[in-house]
Amino acid sequence: MTEPNVDGFWSVNDVLAHLTYYERRMAERLEEHLRGEPHAPTERDELGIEERNALAYEAARDQSVAEVLAESRRVFDRLLAAVSALSEEEATEPGRVPLPDDEPASVAVAGESYEHYHEHLPTLRTWIEHRAGLP
Repeated sequence: MTEPNVDGFWSVNDVLAHLTYYERRMAERLEEHLRGEPHAPTERDELGIEERNALAYEAARDQSVAEVLAESRRVFDRLLAAVSALSEEEATEPGRVPLPDDEPASVAVAGESYEHYHEHLPTLRTWIEHRAGLP
């Protein structure tokens, strides 16, 4: 899972860390909202997608597979708990949770989690098939 060049120059481990980075950002935003705290923008909020991806890569590139998997599970549990704590209105109405573009929380969560997975699935499937010796 640490073999490079699976998805661009990223390994499978890097892809998992990347996905976790975005899930963590969303969990943090939802948790802030649930605590009644306004979002305090940081430098990372101002970054473009490529710069943000590079930041996420640098932050996790030396983590072991076990560390990335454990962090991924912790972050997913945080995200799930935060989503579960939202009211139906907070989840579905635009602007109820202060998020970029005033998206409904359900749309933003999808984009930072399961819809994001689909962007990386083709290369991960190819890696799995190659490792399994499938044509």
